[in-house]
Amino acid sequence: SVPPAAYYSTSHRASVKESADRFSALSKRGEEGEITTVLNKEFPFVQDLGIETFYGQPMLHAKVVGVREKLPMGLVSEGISRILNILLGITGTPQGIVLVDEIETGIYHSKFQRFWPILLRFSTNHHVQLFATTHSMETLQGMKEIMSKHQDEFAIIRTDRKNGECNARSYGGSELLSALRQEAEIR
Repeated sequence: SVPPAAYYSTSHRASVKESADRFSALSKRGEEGEITTVLNKEFPFVQDLGIETFYGQPMLHAKVVGVREKLPMGLVSEGISRILNILLGITGTPQGIVLVDEIETGIYHSKFQRFWPILLRFSTNHHVQLFATTHSMETLQGMKEIMSKHQDEFAIIRTDRKNGECNARSYGGSELLSALRQEAEIR
């Protein structure tokens, strides 16, 4: 059988309905606190999340410090919205696969040192295999610290084309950590 999967494209935002449905499912089970806590820790101005309607469409809203009414997530921050959607994809696809194209899109590169451990924790807790593409060395460098403690949980597959033929090279464990420490070209 095919495992459940979620896909997050660079060129298309996650559907507001899908995000609301995923968050609602968590909320019904009383499990939304994990995501709310993570977002509040990383972005303290985001106090709470909830489903509200916006012109008749249910969507995720955030309570933001200094703003009286909750705001649609897309108005709060595209980067935070992307992080939230990836985490919702992980929690909503237990024992499945989550694919993220150009994971760095919309997310400031300095956040990845703290974002990779969150992704690892969520993926492990929900038994999800996360596949992410990137062209950003800063994004890869952001995983060094967490990788040093969890080498066997990360791998990179680098693809290139020579003489019209596609080649793939896998880096994992200590080899990947060493390549990142030496700032070798592995993208």
